[in-house]
Amino acid sequence: MATCPRCHDFLGPNHRCKGLWRLRARSIGASLLAMAIGMVVCLVTLYAFTDPPSAELVMLAVLSGMVLGQAVWTASRH
Repeated sequence: MATCPRCHDFLGPNHRCKGLWRLRARSIGASLLAMAIGMVVCLVTLYAFTDPPSAELVMLAVLSGMVLGQAVWTASRH
């Protein structure tokens, strides 16, 4: 079945294009969610293995979690 070149939805008899802005908003939202999940996983891992982590280590864990979450999300889409 054919797909719409703008919104990538199936072209049926009642198709109304949702537009490109919804597609981009959905993609950005999913990307931010993946970064948040990666951040939480890294922070939980950090607090599980260290007693009182320093502020620098917490910030490094947050940033690396966001990067890893984005990388996993990008790799799973392609």
